[in-house]
Amino acid sequence: DKLTAAGVQQTDIAILCCYGNQITDIAEWFAANRPEYRMISSEAFQLGSSASVRILINALRWLTDSSDNVALAQIVWERECNIVKSGQPFDRFMAQGLENALPPAFRYGQDSLRNLPLYELTEKLYSILELDRIPGQDQYVMTLFDTICQWLSRNPGETSAFLADWDDKLFKTPIPATDANGIRLLTIHKSKGLEFHTV
Repeated sequence: DKLTAAGVQQTDIAILCCYGNQITDIAEWFAANRPEYRMISSEAFQLGSSASVRILINALRWLTDSSDNVALAQIVWERECNIVKSGQPFDRFMAQGLENALPPAFRYGQDSLRNLPLYELTEKLYSILELDRIPGQDQYVMTLFDTICQWLSRNPGETSAFLADWDDKLFKTPIPATDANGIRLLTIHKSKGLEFHTV
């Protein structure tokens, strides 16, 4: 705030980080808490860095393999942190049964959901899991749907095959920048920051 109040443009500011995952955390924090500051980074804005997308992918994983307790735990915890915000510790969800923390339409509609084609399934999950309640995720979700459409045009519609490609490369799909004016997020491996007014 002090820098912009002093007249420094966002394009003249850079935040340098040691690790790429720090960039993602910073970008997500600013998107959720200070959206007036635009963050620009090819490393932060990958499809897999979105909370909404991670929830959708884990929901697809769990519907494909209901014994995947890691995917189930990630769905529950990501929803708790980003949507429900009850403040309960994770061990309480474990004690009550992770499935009980899921919306009823997801918990009881698994059989009908499993029969849907991949694209329609993902749309339905977005609605059931109330992912529209997570701010700053629209660009990620639209890119995920575009990625699924492109993938379906070249592949059979099996969810398990999509998830294999997701793990291999699709999670790295870049999110198109809607505006090139913003604070740059970089790792020290990519820049020393010398080209910026303020680092």
